[in-house]
Amino acid sequence: MPIIDNRSRTMHEGLINALTSADRVDIEVAFFYFSGWQLLAKYLLRKNQNLEESQSRA
Repeated sequence: MPIIDNRSRTMHEGLINALTSADRVDIEVAFFYFSGWQLLAKYLLRKNQNLEESQSRA
């Protein structure tokens, strides 16, 4: 994984890349701006929808 330096590669890009390719997301933070959650909301909602769909099939 490339180094995230917020110049050539941003944390936003790194998180979107991780969220689009991950099967599961666990987040533990002490502090995170609400604007950061807003940037990631649609990717997190997709994970939640995928979880609900897989649970309904089980």
